[in-house]
Amino acid sequence: MAQTRTQQQLDSTNRAVAALGEQVTGMSSRLDQSFENFTGAINEGFAVQDERQRTTQQQIEVLIGESQQNIRQHRDFMQRFDAITETLQSLLTQVLTRLNQLWDRAS
Repeated sequence: MAQTRTQQQLDSTNRAVAALGEQVTGMSSRLDQSFENFTGAINEGFAVQDERQRTTQQQIEVLIGESQQNIRQHRDFMQRFDAITETLQSLLTQVLTRLNQLWDRAS
């Protein structure tokens, strides 16, 4: 009798342990899936961040190129402006010289 009762308790305990084992296996599987989802989300976030960084880098490179072009155009403009200014100064000097000559003759 005692042996039957002990066997029943042992069987009951084994069933409980087996049920707990199944629960642990199920929880482990869900944890694995959650971890995969979490790491997938992190990797996706990194991919998005990398793409944004590449886009930003490209925009910066475009702006640098445009700025360099603007600087070259400004330098060209300033060189032409300086040449025009020198020409105007020369012409003004010639006009003033000629006016002085005419004034001297008139006086």
